[in-house]
Amino acid sequence: MVAGLGEAGARLNVLNKLSVLSVLSVRSQTVSRWFKGKALPHPNTEKQLLELEFVIDNLAYFYQPHDARLRLFARQRLPPIRGTRIARTASTRCPFRTDWAPGTCRRRLCNLGIAHSPQASAEWTNMNPFAAPALALLRRQIATAIGWALLTGFASTASSQERARTQPRAPVQAPALPGAGAPISSGDRVYTADQSSNTVTVIDPATHRVLGTIALGQPRVDGVLGPFDDDQVNVHGLGFSRDGTRLNVLAVTSNAAMVVDTANHKLLQTTYLRRAPHEGFISPDGKMLWVAERGVDTVAIIRLGDDDKDRDEKIRRIQTGKGPSKVVFSPDGRFAYVNHFSENVVVVIDVASRHVLARIPVPALAGSSADEAISPDGEELWLGHPASGYTTVIDARRFVVKASFESGPRTNHINFISFRQAAYAYVTVGNLNVTKVFLRADRYSNAPRQTDQITHTVVGDAGTNCQPHGNWPSPDNTRMYVALQKCDRVDVIDTASNTVIATLNVGQDPQALVYVAGATGSANLGRQGLDKQVRNFKVDVRGAASGAVGQLQVRSVLGLDELDLAASGLTPNTLYTLYGKEASGGFSALMTVTSDAKGGVPEALAFVRFFDNWTAAVLAPPGSVPTH
Repeated sequence: MVAGLGEAGARLNVLNKLSVLSVLSVRSQTVSRWFKGKALPHPNTEKQLLELEFVIDNLAYFYQPHDARLRLFARQRLPPIRGTRIARTASTRCPFRTDWAPGTCRRRLCNLGIAHSPQASAEWTNMNPFAAPALALLRRQIATAIGWALLTGFASTASSQERARTQPRAPVQAPALPGAGAPISSGDRVYTADQSSNTVTVIDPATHRVLGTIALGQPRVDGVLGPFDDDQVNVHGLGFSRDGTRLNVLAVTSNAAMVVDTANHKLLQTTYLRRAPHEGFISPDGKMLWVAERGVDTVAIIRLGDDDKDRDEKIRRIQTGKGPSKVVFSPDGRFAYVNHFSENVVVVIDVASRHVLARIPVPALAGSSADEAISPDGEELWLGHPASGYTTVIDARRFVVKASFESGPRTNHINFISFRQAAYAYVTVGNLNVTKVFLRADRYSNAPRQTDQITHTVVGDAGTNCQPHGNWPSPDNTRMYVALQKCDRVDVIDTASNTVIATLNVGQDPQALVYVAGATGSANLGRQGLDKQVRNFKVDVRGAASGAVGQLQVRSVLGLDELDLAASGLTPNTLYTLYGKEASGGFSALMTVTSDAKGGVPEALAFVRFFDNWTAAVLAPPGSVPTH
């Protein structure tokens, strides 16, 4: 906005004071207070400025300042610019944005009056509810303001680019725009959060070598159920600082938010939060860690760099909704987006002021969401809905839902690959054992289109799956890394061919995965959770409908084997017993579970010595003890 507004001035940095006065009809003293950070605009005022920025952003793609002012002051729609480089090239390539396809470029030119197309203009008006009033405002109420903004904006952009050339460059983190990120390097690291072994696995992406693990607690059972517990339990979430120097790790059950130095893998800070911290990221300025506390209704903001003695003083909270699940930041660092696991809403927060700017309703058919991801251009926020099997796409600049569609049962994480000719979203679908690839729609279209899918190889019986979960691309957009939750592996996907080119054995029960450029560390690593036996068994489901299916994952932990049962298609709200089948043909009861109202068992855990005693599994209701 304006340099000031607390740091909220970065909101529309191409506007000067004169522009703001012209648009909002406010007193100059008020604007001065915004510039100095002594006051903040009303949310409705801030929304007007955001809408104005949306128009300026589109105009700045195509016009030099002189042309922009000429067209803004014109009383009628000006004819297309003929005989120019724009008109000659728009049908074959985009002269302003090399990452746009010709069709996208053509629509943009038509929308702004550079080329004629009644169809494109109609699409723009119908699909963008802000378009019609915005165009009217341009020619009447805010022409002068936008003219000033364009004139001052181009100059300020040039000067900021000059400053950037004289300062050290931080590594570009993925997901990145095409050509922005450096090639994969041994100075980068891929990390997975391993929920059963309570570790973080560290991978060299250049060599596909697992360097070791950071042990943050004992594996499940041992050290978890004892009378004294000072370890972390259920290590689940990951994030990082934009300079690549710090990794944040979240342990859901022990309520811990940790910060690790990526140069040496030493623990820098541990902060204990309220309940079930799930996912979060270090703020763009590197000073705060924002964490979604999924067990309550708040986002915790932790001041970094201090010890834990003044824990209460260094934590601030923002109330967002029921079960906040993850926090991600816009590429420019202005907004924080929070999705929710227990409420159909996404909350948008102004990072500088920490005010809630918008509450975006999520379609009821999609329901609550577990994961979210922001596109590298900052234009879209994608949500994964594991319970409904839907994916939702939100316009991250106008704060409205663009599309919501069925993507597959247990849709998990989403991330992005951007080429110059097209941009894609990679969506992990757990119960189908695939990663689906969707062609992202451009700004003026709504529906993504599936173009491919990658099937992950299972460890165990045919018909079982590895439950692909977290994923993250390399900054150069050549690779996508996918954590396989039920197989304790990571698949490396070549994005040119969408094929798996490497599979790595990692810690137990990997959940979140991130790629951090510039994280060079190889020290202080161990082998906890690595190279352990794991297998998936197809469960013989009895006493239920013909479509009932079940899978039992068995992995070795300290002295025992962890059983992880999932089933669907059962009789709702019914008691079932899991039996182990011996090689001799006998059966032993291992655990009892109750199906939910939909006839499912999302996850049930037990700990026994399975590998030494049983070779198969049967799930049956009471009175149906298996004999064969």
